[in-house]
Amino acid sequence: MLWQLVQSILYSRFNLGQLTDESPCRKPRRSLDKHQIKPSFFMNSLLASLITFFVGPLISLILFIFLVYVILSWLFTLNIVSTQNPTARQVYGILSSVVEPIVAPFRKIIPPLGNFDMGFFFAAMLLYWISRWMLPTIVNTLTG
Repeated sequence: MLWQLVQSILYSRFNLGQLTDESPCRKPRRSLDKHQIKPSFFMNSLLASLITFFVGPLISLILFIFLVYVILSWLFTLNIVSTQNPTARQVYGILSSVVEPIVAPFRKIIPPLGNFDMGFFFAAMLLYWISRWMLPTIVNTLTG
């Protein structure tokens, strides 16, 4: 119902052509001429821009958080930064709250290899693959 209302507003606002019989705001039927934008193109380009400007940067931010998490854990392991430092513990806790829910399913499936956490590695590689290959493929498919 809400989607139909949004769709009818978009159709009436941008003069996108005929509405279906299910839409709440009926308009007289008219055909699309060659100078009007097709509704599917408008919705696809809107979805593509949402993916490009929100999902892509969000995944890049998560990958950056992964990098900072790894560096901080190495600094703790090598005893360069003390684990007694409250600021470092607080930053590490915040980073853990972002990283752990993403990595936990991978850790259940993939065992660690010595001290190297393979689940973390595969989670980071999957996020990188999504941001560099899958999202551009989806955007290219949507925009034609």
